[in-house]
Amino acid sequence: MQAGKEIWIIDDHQLFSAGMKHLLNSVAAHHDIKCFNHPNSAMSEVGVMASLVIMDFYIPGVDTLNWISEFVKSYPNTPLVIISSSISLIDKKNCLLAGATAYYPKHSPPEITLERLKLHIERNTTGEDVELEFPVCQNNLTARQVEILIQVARGHSNKKIAKILGVSPETVKSHIATIYKTISCTTRDEAVDWAREKGFL
Repeated sequence: MQAGKEIWIIDDHQLFSAGMKHLLNSVAAHHDIKCFNHPNSAMSEVGVMASLVIMDFYIPGVDTLNWISEFVKSYPNTPLVIISSSISLIDKKNCLLAGATAYYPKHSPPEITLERLKLHIERNTTGEDVELEFPVCQNNLTARQVEILIQVARGHSNKKIAKILGVSPETVKSHIATIYKTISCTTRDEAVDWAREKGFL
């Protein structure tokens, strides 16, 4: 499949999909936004791969974590964003470990979610390094820094993490330096041990 200017919204709730499509039309006017109620329906599209995939975490009959893992293996350059009603850190962690680009709660203010999605669209369209200031999550780390810690725990290099998150290796390096300073450690192993102790892993 070739990547095209399509955005896929995969959610079994049509009202959410319609609302998300309406919001995205304001920032992705040149994209064809398609809604699907099941990931298999989306993957049946012939000859084209979306430039951004937005997916719910809980879809009846879908092993979402396995689907994320298989999708990322097949299409590593396509951002896959999970937007879910679940606020569980465990769900978020598992999605990111499976390879999702990002995980956002459905209860977030629409303007914040839209701004985040806009950055994913811009990154994949222009190739420019765009970075959003993520809110402080826990222990004075931002949600982005927690995402990077999770990727570090998977054994990924800065270059690999940058590719997964859609930022530059320099941005990842800067975040890791900030993480070290914030949690008072000096190595990746120490940072991973700290993350496990705090329940992030």
